[in-house]
Amino acid sequence: MKSLKAIKFATKHTIIFFISIYISYVVGKRVDKFLGKYNLPKPIHNILFIIFGIIYTILIAYILKPI
Repeated sequence: MKSLKAIKFATKHTIIFFISIYISYVVGKRVDKFLGKYNLPKPIHNILFIIFGIIYTILIAYILKPI
């Protein structure tokens, strides 16, 4: 019975993990387009990209926590 519970837990969290990666990828592409308008230098662009990624990952974690 415990192993079944563990499998359910692992499956659910794996699905959530892949959903969050997909969402952050889509959001990242949008941010990329948005930042492309301003012609920022590459290092600043990468730092902003990472910051947006972290913010969205935290948001997704809070939204999916009750599941």
